[in-house]
Amino acid sequence: MTDLLNALQDMTLPMSAEDTKSPFRCLLYGDYGAGKTWLSGQIGKAISGKQLFVTTDDNWVVLNKDLDVWNSVYRVPYEGFTQMELIAAAHTAGIEPYVQAKTLTWDAVSTGLQITLRNLVDLKKFPKQQMDPEIEGFAHYRMIRNMLRKTILELHKSKLNIIYTAHIRDPLGSEQGDTKFATRANMPEASYSVLAEQVQAIGWVYKEKKGGKRLVQFEGTVREAAKSQLPTIEEATYSVEEIPELVRKWTE
Repeated sequence: MTDLLNALQDMTLPMSAEDTKSPFRCLLYGDYGAGKTWLSGQIGKAISGKQLFVTTDDNWVVLNKDLDVWNSVYRVPYEGFTQMELIAAAHTAGIEPYVQAKTLTWDAVSTGLQITLRNLVDLKKFPKQQMDPEIEGFAHYRMIRNMLRKTILELHKSKLNIIYTAHIRDPLGSEQGDTKFATRANMPEASYSVLAEQVQAIGWVYKEKKGGKRLVQFEGTVREAAKSQLPTIEEATYSVEEIPELVRKWTE
């Protein structure tokens, strides 16, 4: 027992500030047009030179509002989870142009999940386990959760800063008026949980009804999913313009 305790003591080292540092990993979700993609580009501008955007739609064109961002972006159309893993591996292996990027934005991860789910259904997987083989069933959701977990772990092995964007989840018919309904990213609950536990911050991006000011809420409540584990971003609500500098302070 003494030898075991001594061995454990030898393996235990005091923590330093640098030990707590890691690349920035964040989920930003909100309505269409709330400013998620624009904010991702501004964060990338603040913490890196070249950026990589993996896109599932045409919302990325909003980046041309800032020519510095626009000229720094490599854009890749989304093709699947394996593609995401290959991008991370290419960055780590020093393959051009991926090695040039310090920040990767998956825009939007929620749409990427929907695309992959639809592909699984089209492949006629698990038709005997559901009433309608043309509709996603439990087996599909379980498979997509496992695939997403593997992909996120591969992405996070790299030194890339990673920003995930997602659209907001609207209440279903049975959830209308439900006081327990929580605002969060629009993806299957199990997949959302996998992503939420792997990022340091979750921000709800929205526009004020009066004045249209764009805000980001990093404070979780019973009604909104949000969090921040970064010392430079307290659990509070900020204007979108404040966030890039706060992230820069963390990465430095």
